Amino acid sequence: MAYGTFFSLASGKILGMNAKIRNILFAIITVLVIAFLAFALPRLLDRSKNKMIIEPDILSGLGKKASYEIVNMYPHDPNCYTQGLVYEDGLLYESCGLYGESRLRVAKLEEGEGLREISIHDKYFAEGLALLDDQLTMLTWREGTAFVYQKDNFEQISTFNYSTEGWGLTTDGKALIMSDGSNTLYWMDPKSGLVVNELHVTLGGYPMSQLNELEFVNGEILANVYLTDMVLRIDPISGEVLTQIDLSGLMPEANKAKLGEVLNGIAWDKEGGRLFVTGKNWDVLYEIKLVPSNS
Repeated sequence: MAYGTFFSLASGKILGMNAKIRNILFAIITVLVIAFLAFALPRLLDRSKNKMIIEPDILSGLGKKASYEIVNMYPHDPNCYTQGLVYEDGLLYESCGLYGESRLRVAKLEEGEGLREISIHDKYFAEGLALLDDQLTMLTWREGTAFVYQKDNFEQISTFNYSTEGWGLTTDGKALIMSDGSNTLYWMDPKSGLVVNELHVTLGGYPMSQLNELEFVNGEILANVYLTDMVLRIDPISGEVLTQIDLSGLMPEANKAKLGEVLNGIAWDKEGGRLFVTGKNWDVLYEIKLVPSNS
């Protein structure tokens, strides 16, 4: 049968349908189009936008030792014992620790104004925080439980368990990366918590332990070293420390006499190329520029 003949017959059949059937078909098509525009199209546009982001390089050229310059200072909640810190679209998501005081909060960067927060049950000590696919995953210290929340409303979605202590958390865009206070970093499936890879961090062949809060920057890992002013730049393939970054001098005077109120918290604005750091119960959050050290 010729194509033209087939098309004519098919068109005739459609036109020959009674009005009720045609209206039903048109209604179904309309619903499908609306559903695509409402749900699928925004996600496709978001993915396209994310792919177009060119992440500014702030790490290459630092050498083995680096320092910093202060670019900006922003207000920070002095009652937050900072455990995890994440930046996205002008907002800072933060997990605050300590038993009986743990909470998850989000605040505006510029004003420090809290927009939303939830308290965590007293039996949990909140730890590291990561944002992946619009979901916030928060670790707990010794409880072996991670909580997963919807970013926009902090509704709890799920939980998963892990066998080590939970300290810092970040993501490479696919897996979660966790520290436990040792020199080992764990790549975890974000849904199940199953460990899919381990990396041992070393400096000159010696293990570097006390790795705490983490951030994934320029395809590498930045890690706070607990109870110090040091941040390590880590190769995610070899585990070798590429740069020791000295952030001494940032701690506010009010925190110097208080044990444990140390530097902790790294957040990365990968679109704007801004790096933020703060500490436990600090009233200030810094935007800093990393520079090679002269020493």
